[in-house]
Amino acid sequence: MQTAEDFHDDIGNKLTRIIILADLLDRKMSNQNDEQKQIVTKIRENAENLYKDANDILWSVDPKNDNLSKVLDRIKYFAIDLFNNTDTNVVLDDFKVEKDLNLSVELIRNINMIFKELLYNIFKHAGAETVKLTSRADEEKINLVVSDDGKGFHENSEIKGRGLANIKKRARRINGSIEIETLPGMGTKTSLTIYRQEFMRR
Repeated sequence: MQTAEDFHDDIGNKLTRIIILADLLDRKMSNQNDEQKQIVTKIRENAENLYKDANDILWSVDPKNDNLSKVLDRIKYFAIDLFNNTDTNVVLDDFKVEKDLNLSVELIRNINMIFKELLYNIFKHAGAETVKLTSRADEEKINLVVSDDGKGFHENSEIKGRGLANIKKRARRINGSIEIETLPGMGTKTSLTIYRQEFMRR
């Protein structure tokens, strides 16, 4: 909590000032060339993204957020915000848990980052009309699934920029597994499986 407060009071305020100054400069450059305005836009976007990403990390270490329901809510809000004002519809009705589970910081961080990366991939590459988040649970495991009806791809081919290796690495860190079902033109379905014993012993 102290780390979060320090970030807000110091680095967060400085990043906010950069964003405000970039907006001010953008307005003052209304008659300048497009290349200069694009540079200013990039400065603002990078500052905004850095602020959001840092807040996300700090959220994951906040002791108030140590349960699965809050992690799923966080992912929902991220998806809604990411696809807001786009042509992609986000379906969230089935992304919930009937019985809540306490999580370690490691589980919180990695689950959150896995789904951020998956949703970013859909946003940047899929051209999907619909993105759906669902969850299934039984006595042994929990499956968290994101699917889309977009372009799909050959999983075995080298896809630069999708971060699939990092996603799988994060899953291994929490003794989970990632399964990707996709083909060109057939959309993509990605399932994260987490075994209940990981929740129980943390």
